[in-house]
Amino acid sequence: MMIKEKHKPMLARICGDITGDGHIQIQDWRYLTSFYSNDKQQIEGIKKRFQEIFGKEGKTYKIKRKNIQYKFFIISKEIT
Repeated sequence: MMIKEKHKPMLARICGDITGDGHIQIQDWRYLTSFYSNDKQQIEGIKKRFQEIFGKEGKTYKIKRKNIQYKFFIISKEIT
């Protein structure tokens, strides 16, 4: 997968997002990158960066716990 020069700052941001609120899970056939946040705009920003850089949609969910939380995940061996 070739990353365009203009996307390199966004890729650095994604690496920071993964380090901060993100998770990477590799188990058998499953390669998952996910993010959790109480801030819907933060999740939408992450989703937008993944779409622009990798051309993949991913899934966003609203989780009702004590506080409303949002989850974005994408299953992709290449991205993970």
